[in-house]
Amino acid sequence: MKRILTFLFSALMFVSAAQVPQGLNYQAVARNISDGQPKMNTAINVEFTILQGSINGTPIYTESHTDTTNGFGLFTLTIGQGVTADTFSNIDWANGPKFLKVEIDNQLTGTTQLWSVPYSLASDKAKSVSYWEQVGSSIIYTTKKTGIGIIPGNSTQFQIKGDAVGMPFSQGNILNIGSNNSAGSLVVGKLDSVGNSFIQSAKTSGPSKIVLNPEGGGVELKGLPEGSPFTNGNILEISRYNSTGALVFGRLSQGNWYIQSASGGGTGTLVLNPEGGNVSVPVLEVTGADIIENTNSTQTLLSGEVVVIDPSQPNYVHRCTKKYDHLAIGVVSGAGGISHGMVLSQEGVLDGNVSFAIAGRVKVKIVGDVKPGDLLTTSNVPGHAMVAKNKRKRDGAIIGKALAIPDEHGLVLMLVIAR
Repeated sequence: MKRILTFLFSALMFVSAAQVPQGLNYQAVARNISDGQPKMNTAINVEFTILQGSINGTPIYTESHTDTTNGFGLFTLTIGQGVTADTFSNIDWANGPKFLKVEIDNQLTGTTQLWSVPYSLASDKAKSVSYWEQVGSSIIYTTKKTGIGIIPGNSTQFQIKGDAVGMPFSQGNILNIGSNNSAGSLVVGKLDSVGNSFIQSAKTSGPSKIVLNPEGGGVELKGLPEGSPFTNGNILEISRYNSTGALVFGRLSQGNWYIQSASGGGTGTLVLNPEGGNVSVPVLEVTGADIIENTNSTQTLLSGEVVVIDPSQPNYVHRCTKKYDHLAIGVVSGAGGISHGMVLSQEGVLDGNVSFAIAGRVKVKIVGDVKPGDLLTTSNVPGHAMVAKNKRKRDGAIIGKALAIPDEHGLVLMLVIAR
């Protein structure tokens, strides 16, 4: 019997895949227990049991196979791919020795210890092969690409990926860089499922500041979007998370850039030095056509109407109703599709519900004939201007100079002049 069992378990156990496979190849000759002759061309049932620690150890994995021997009684199976209620990949191969018990047709044919296979030998060899290099008191890795959570792509030297999604103080972070002796750290993560990420400076109790180049040097940001901030995206956006407002920066076209205050998908108000201070630029280009101030009126005034001071109420106006009115101050801005480019105001002091032009070009309602170069004044048609032909009366009542003849809507483009 000893001779038969020894021959029976002269099995070849090896692995042959590019990655470590979950299985061990097993090859043996099935023999009759009674006379030791090979079971040729015979259906057999084989059961493998892996024991922990010793030949009589605790079973930690069991599986069964059905196979047919060849003309020499030979059969080949893969341990790990049989019928089982266990999980082969859960076996802790590092936890002590393992033994393999083999039964064929419910007959014990042998139990022997499992030894190293090519992959475990390669793993052992890898312990002595290192891509890490000691430089002084530091350990650096320079030879290969490195991935944590993913196999690096061809163009990426180092990758870290994780599953955490959400705010840094509620959902966790993919990367946390900090010091054991510091209460602060720099955390990096994925903000949401649509591709937005975050870099957050954190301390024990919450967020803190990120300082870029604290000892000097430039900071450069580059992006691809080009065009309107509400159609093509922005290169830089400064906002509070979950807030409807933001300050966005981007490239409008080749060589032209913008700073835009945005609110809820539309424009907002950009305030420079709200608590005082000067803003200086060598050249300021304003794309609107006129400069306005705000005042008040009890009337519902329309764009293009001429307005005069209301002597009964300070900081109020009403539409003109007489010729050569020396109380004339300007024209309500916005007529004919011409928008203002600058507003002069002081919040809480010089507010109002009427915007009138004090400089620049506006369109004004006109009565009578007019040609380019005519000086304009108030008329007795409510809200309308007329040509100031009377030189004696027009001093102090001029509101502007006509730049064109009237259009099809009875509006004249006028340069604002108050004299």
